[in-house]
Amino acid sequence: MHNGLTRRELLKWMTISGTGLALASCGAAATPTAAPATGGKPTGAINYWHHFTSDTEMKGLERISANFKQKYPEVTLTQENIPNKDYMAKFTSAVQANTRPDTAMVSADRVVDMVAMNGLQDLTAKINAWEGKKDFPDNRWTAGTVNGKIYGIPGFMFVNWLYYRPDFFKEAGLSGPPKTWAEFQEMAIKLTDPSKNRFGFGMRGGDGGEGFVTTVFRAWGSPLVDDKGKPAIDAAKATEALKFYTELFTKYKAAPSSAPSDSYAQIMNAFKTGQTAMVMHHTGSLKEIRDALG
Repeated sequence: MHNGLTRRELLKWMTISGTGLALASCGAAATPTAAPATGGKPTGAINYWHHFTSDTEMKGLERISANFKQKYPEVTLTQENIPNKDYMAKFTSAVQANTRPDTAMVSADRVVDMVAMNGLQDLTAKINAWEGKKDFPDNRWTAGTVNGKIYGIPGFMFVNWLYYRPDFFKEAGLSGPPKTWAEFQEMAIKLTDPSKNRFGFGMRGGDGGEGFVTTVFRAWGSPLVDDKGKPAIDAAKATEALKFYTELFTKYKAAPSSAPSDSYAQIMNAFKTGQTAMVMHHTGSLKEIRDALG
């Protein structure tokens, strides 16, 4: 147990630790042809790689695609959904084979790597000349900027938070939600009851789980990279954070036995069916949870 965890407040992390995603240009040249000065509309084709997961995200993408088609009827937009676990491997292979997509979803924690492998285009001049840039606060461009160059347009930001079951908390004599990481650990342990096939925390150890591990690193005070994109992990702090997080499963058995392979679908289903009392995710799953639990 860590008595000093008040400086790593759980709720503060849930409020400010979002994951920014950008629409980035990847190809050496865009496929669609530019509209002539006489007012003609763009023509051609664009492909878009992404790793959306939930049904609600896909429905949102369908609406956006329909709006795009209405505005640019002569442009064929093809979207390709790539599992998050395979995304960087496929992107890396595409860079090596010079078969990069025209545009792609780029999460904030991948920008530096994708730029380093020459996978993204420098869009600084175009973005600075774009009248829409003024609609974004300056700090929204930080995640997509490397060494002063902008590589993508902010798409959206997920705000991480904690879902919890008040009925399970009441049954266990707890008043939630936890406000510190120490409380989170204590409550996860107390909420675990193997006889009911109930566990305190739905840990995502499979696809996409690395995002939560790196977020815990930051909560313990260890950045991943510095402001120049160079590795900056504090080994001692990262080790302490990883120990705390993984012991929820290895030592305290407060997560289902399937946790090492559980991805989005598994942790969401476990929470919705009452197998877990708490699960960490973000705004992207809110509608799904509300539809299921009211």
